Amino acid sequence: MKIGISYYIFSFILLFSLSSCDRIKQKQKHPQSLMSADKSAYTDERGISRYGDSLDILVPEYEKKQSMIYTLGDYSFYITAYLNNGEPLLYIENGESNQYGHITKHYYLHKGKVILFKENHHNESIDFAYQSEREYFRNNVLFYAESKKGSNSSDFNAAPYNPVKGVTRDLDSTVSFMTDALKREGKFNLVLEGITEDSRVRYIVLSRPGLGTYRTVIRVEKEDEFIRELVSNTEKFIGDKLHLNFDIIDNEAVYKSGSIN
Repeated sequence: MKIGISYYIFSFILLFSLSSCDRIKQKQKHPQSLMSADKSAYTDERGISRYGDSLDILVPEYEKKQSMIYTLGDYSFYITAYLNNGEPLLYIENGESNQYGHITKHYYLHKGKVILFKENHHNESIDFAYQSEREYFRNNVLFYAESKKGSNSSDFNAAPYNPVKGVTRDLDSTVSFMTDALKREGKFNLVLEGITEDSRVRYIVLSRPGLGTYRTVIRVEKEDEFIRELVSNTEKFIGDKLHLNFDIIDNEAVYKSGSIN
């Protein structure tokens, strides 16, 4: 009987220990554990790379915000931000250019500072269709960079990253630029230019006065009271800032609802 009791006590202690260890591991993987981690843990490329990988896995747990799709010249892009309690952890810029192909830029932040930047290019019209670069920062200062490329996806995935000389970046200005794009402020404080339509589709067009300014279009698939008013009195609202809710679907902004600001 004593042996039986001792066995059950031992089993309970073992199960409790394993459960505690599992909870500790889960806590370490939780987004909040990344936020509260000691900044000294992210001072070399290995630690920073692990931090970036963790964010990539955990982003579905964060608040998500997206900008409109902005166009200037040959380049169109939109910004996606992932935030934890209002603090940005990751900005992603998705862009398209006839000259450079598809471009994605990832900015990973820890305690308000970019510590990792990743840029990926895919352009079938050049020899190395796939290219990628990573840059690592301490206090906004680049200390290590690496890149790889491949003529096809198999070669690219098999290629190792090699050290390269990184590019000097004004990270604070870049973060401000992306924040403005999300909030429609600064260069992105766009107003109604007009409405274009044919028998199949209608677009709301926003821009700013002057040359070399950003422009955006929002596809309208459903007509509500606001859209009917906008269409019937377009001239009345030209030059006004519109409050528009939208979704990004297949790299296109699609109207959900709206009002005059």
